[in-house]
Parts: sequence; structure tokens; C-alpha cells
Amino acid sequence: MPTRDRLAACPPSSIAERAARDLASILRVVDHARGFPAVSPGGWIAMGMVGVWLGPLANRAVEPRSWIGAWLVLALVAAAVGLIATFRRARAEDYGLWSRPAATFWMQLVTPLAVGALLTLLWSVRGNWELVPGTWLVFYGTGLAAGGNGCRNSVRRAGLAFQVLGLAAFAWPALGASLVVAGFGGVHLVTGMTMWRRDGLESETR
Repeated sequence: MPTRDRLAACPPSSIAERAARDLASILRVVDHARGFPAVSPGGWIAMGMVGVWLGPLANRAVEPRSWIGAWLVLALVAAAVGLIATFRRARAEDYGLWSRPAATFWMQLVTPLAVGALLTLLWSVRGNWELVPGTWLVFYGTGLAAGGNGCRNSVRRAGLAFQVLGLAAFAWPALGASLVVAGFGGVHLVTGMTMWRRDGLESETR
């Protein structure tokens, strides 16, 4: 049966529904090709609030090992909050978290974090505690800057901000603990609010 005859035999509503499904599929493919759109502004704001509110409490630890342990607990809490928000956004946008762009984002983020963790272990063994804050900030920023290439521009800019704070922590070790709060608290919070505002402006123009 020729294609024209098959289309003529289909009711208009069926043709419209098929066209709508095809258009939705095309838009989803185009959106996924742009990178990893499931980064949640709310998740970034929540992570920033964890750092701003609980970071100063962690900085009260006098013994270096206790300080590192307190911040690792905060990092786990913030990471859990961020991942939950990302999963919820991905589900709402029908985006596969293990698609090729998403896998690239996770790999680019996790690889520098793994290197930073190994260096933290090395600094702890050697007693070079003053190098830990800068290491955390620089390598986390490196992961964000790399992952941000296939993500939001705000994520890449946040990565650069973390790297600057990390270099400052290396230059002025006495400010390291405060710069960690400024990074994991302040940069996360400001970046999340920026993304939230931009999402709101984009929704108003649609």
C-alpha cells in the first residue's frame, strides 16, 4: 500500500499524535546532544546552604584529622543532596543519567576528585595538613570546569572560582579553612541562585 494511501487511511488525530511524538523525540535528541542538562539549581543551593551553615562548625575542630573528618561528613551530606536533586530533575525531564553526555560529565567530574582524594591521603600521611584545603578546592574546581564544557556555563565558571580559591589557599595557608567555606558554601550557593534565576527568565520567554 503506497505511503500516501496509508496516510489517507489514518484519521487526522492519529497523524497529529504521531507528528507530536516524533517532534518530542527530535527535541529530546537535540537537547541531549547539547550536553548534560540535568544539573539542578535547587541542588546547588542546598549544597551551598550545607557549606555555609555547617562549614563554620566543622572549622571549629582544632586537630587536623578531626577537621578533615568533619568536612568529609559534610561532603557526603552535600553530595547526597545534590545527587537526589539531579536524579529528580533528570526524571522530570525524561533524561537518562547514564546517557553518553551524562557519562562524560560524571567521568570528567569524578576523575579529578579521585586524584584529590589520593593527594589528601598523601598529605595526611606526611603531615602536610596546610595543603589539604587548596587540594580540595583546586581539584573540585577542575572537575567542574571540565564537566561544565558539556553542561551549563555557570558550572564551568563555578569551577574556575573554585580553582582561584584553591590557589589562594596554597598561597595563604592560614586562610585555608575559611576559603573552603567560601568555596563549598558560597560558590555553590551563588551559582545555584544564578542558575535558578536564569531558568526562571528562560521559562518566562517561552
